[in-house]
Amino acid sequence: MATHWPLIDALLAGTAGMRAAGRRYLPKRRLEADEDYAVRLQTATLYPAFSETVGTMVGRVFTKPFQYGDNIPQAILADIIPDVDMERRSLQEFARLWFEDALAFGISFALVLAPEMDANLAGVATRSQERAAGLRPYVKLVRHDQVIGWQSELVGGTERLTQVRIREFVHEAASEYAMQWTEQILVLEPGAAHTWRKDAQGRWQRASRTLMSAGKPLADIPLVALYTKRTGFMTAEPPLLELAQLNAKHWWLQSSMDRLIDTACVPILALVGVTDGDVVIGANSAINLPPGGDARYVEHSGAAIAAGRQALKDLEDTIRQAGAKLLQRSDATMTAAQAREEAAREISRLGVMAQSLEDALDIVLDWFARWMNLGEEGGNLSIHANLDPDFAPTESMQVLLQMSLGGKLSDATLFAEAQRRGLVSDDLTWEIEQARIGAQPDGEVG
Repeated sequence: MATHWPLIDALLAGTAGMRAAGRRYLPKRRLEADEDYAVRLQTATLYPAFSETVGTMVGRVFTKPFQYGDNIPQAILADIIPDVDMERRSLQEFARLWFEDALAFGISFALVLAPEMDANLAGVATRSQERAAGLRPYVKLVRHDQVIGWQSELVGGTERLTQVRIREFVHEAASEYAMQWTEQILVLEPGAAHTWRKDAQGRWQRASRTLMSAGKPLADIPLVALYTKRTGFMTAEPPLLELAQLNAKHWWLQSSMDRLIDTACVPILALVGVTDGDVVIGANSAINLPPGGDARYVEHSGAAIAAGRQALKDLEDTIRQAGAKLLQRSDATMTAAQAREEAAREISRLGVMAQSLEDALDIVLDWFARWMNLGEEGGNLSIHANLDPDFAPTESMQVLLQMSLGGKLSDATLFAEAQRRGLVSDDLTWEIEQARIGAQPDGEVG
């Protein structure tokens, strides 16, 4: 999986990330001087198609607030959901970060933990005492590249995690006035968590061991995987990988075009028959041409520039089409819950991903319930994504307006389409607007 990640990382980091990647995504020409390549690299700019597509698609999934089911325990709804990670993030804010990582890289993880109850807190008995002591479950985002390995076994036809190893960097005090990042590996097994750090000799040593128990030792590892393009158990590939590669192609093609334009903008003075070594060119200077001699500027015809510009435009159109494929409808295999919700209709790839996120969040709620001894189920929530494939509502509105002017579309339908695209307030109705139009003095534009 990791072979695809450097390109995604560089594209998400923008122009600075692609420049830092150097020759990996902007090859140096065989006869190009190192100084010329360095200038070309440092002046190249990225067309941010990949990052903007990821941002747009994430925004579509989180257009509306989550709807929480009545079956979610009140303790979870009131105490956990408003601050799920103990960093003041709500469940929806956390889910947005989680889904963004999964959409870009194909997979991401959520780890649901609870603080260890030590001897000093053994007398905590009520929910309010738990809140005051900070004894409540929370969720941690485990990015795609933090999981460095795992072990599993097949139980009853279902793959089950028996061990997972997670790389973390902990920000801690190095001295009275300095902080440092310390690498550690968190090894999770059913019912236990081990933390490993390097000693002074660079050898890994176990730094701590914590029992994970919610009334009884946990039988499973509380790690929830979110897939957007699953290839197997705990494996996936970026769903927008082709778009990323097209974006990388645009990066070097744009650089070549910039270099070509820079060269073509400088005309070359060609002298025929002039043998003097020193030729002065200026408004108050003249060139002594011998019989049959000539002086003229040689300029670029512009044909290569036009061809390059067209190639860029064609590539940008291809990129837009590749990004829009997530909204194209396709047959999808759904769970029973998804089938009930969607009535087994055809849904887009983005819709499938949104439903995967919904299912993964339901599992997170289940883990909250287990940690809080509220049973095995924590309830359900609903995500209402915007799956409208209309990427340019103002442009499509112009088409509808022309249809209306040509008598092929009613005014009421035109109003409804404008409202659906968010161009007209949802508070208005066609009847109210029609009355207002009729009340306007002749010739007045409202």
